[in-house]
Amino acid sequence: MRNSLYLPLAALPSLHHPQELTPAERKEFGADLSFMGAGYPNRRSAFLQLMDQGSKLCGTDWADEPRLAPFVQRQGSRINSEDCARIYNGTAVNLNLHSSVRTDSLVSGGDFVNPRTFELAACEAFQLVDRRTLMPELFQEDE
Repeated sequence: MRNSLYLPLAALPSLHHPQELTPAERKEFGADLSFMGAGYPNRRSAFLQLMDQGSKLCGTDWADEPRLAPFVQRQGSRINSEDCARIYNGTAVNLNLHSSVRTDSLVSGGDFVNPRTFELAACEAFQLVDRRTLMPELFQEDE
C-alpha cells in the first residue's frame, strides 16, 4: 500500500524510566526474577521450569495452574501502569516471553514485539526476551 505506515509500540518516558524504589516498594515490587503479563499456555509451560524462591508472576490468567499459584502476585489481578514500572525497576531479571498461539512450543518465533520490550528498555531494566524477527529493525545488537 502506498499510503501505509508502520509505527511500532513504544514506552511513555514520563512513566517508564529508571526509578529508585523505597525499601517498602522494593519489598512489594522487587524480585530476583519476575514476569509481567497474562498466563498464556506457552508461558505457563516455561515458567513451571523457571520459577523458584524469589520469583514473581504478575498479571492475569494464571489461576488454572496450581503449581504456579505460590508465585502469582495480587491474586492474579491486573497491575496498573505505575506499579508495572516499579516491578520492572525492582526486578533483577525481567522475563519477557512473548505470547504464542501455538501451545506445543515455548517460543513461537513470531514477528510482533510486545509493549513490555520497550517499557523495560525505557526503564533501563534488565530483560531476557525471546528473539523476534522484527527486533533488528527496532534495537541495535548491543541493546
